[in-house]
Amino acid sequence: EPEDEEEQELPEPPMNDLVAVMAQQTWLLEALVQDRQGRRENARGPEARLSEFMKFRPPTFDNSEDPLEADDWLREINKKLDIIHARGRDRVLLAAHQLIGTAGDSWDNYSNASENPENITWEEFQEAFREYHIPEGIMEMKAEEFRNLKQGAMTVVQYIWKFMKLSRYAMDDIDTDKKKQDRFGKGLNLALRTQLV
Repeated sequence: EPEDEEEQELPEPPMNDLVAVMAQQTWLLEALVQDRQGRRENARGPEARLSEFMKFRPPTFDNSEDPLEADDWLREINKKLDIIHARGRDRVLLAAHQLIGTAGDSWDNYSNASENPENITWEEFQEAFREYHIPEGIMEMKAEEFRNLKQGAMTVVQYIWKFMKLSRYAMDDIDTDKKKQDRFGKGLNLALRTQLV
């Protein structure tokens, strides 16, 4: 009989236990991979991240009377930061690196006035940048300039160029083809408007 006992197979563990063990192993593997990736990111250091960022030729920004140039810069920087998968504090540091002249000085002043400059988030950076370089009052003035735009002594090509440039300040005014055509027609000289009709 002792031989029979040795030949007996052990009972299979319950299915629930197997599922739990496999889930635990999967969780451990995922944690190890994330930890390894995190270490790799940290090992790269700020110089390596800056070098990678600069490969994509991010634009610098100084100052502009045209708030849309500031808005364009911010959009372009966001795209470049997305390409290199920059997150959190890295986004702030890399974008701030591209601020020069007046914009660089205003950022330095903002950072120095902050209670904890190391904790300035990307959202705060963008908000501060927009507040300083894209003021609401100027945006509204430009929108009004668009609404009052007339061809006057401009050629048709000059008028089209000015229309397109200023229209970005008042996108709600031209959010359909009909609105855009109506607004464009209203600004044309009477003779051209009559020919169009």
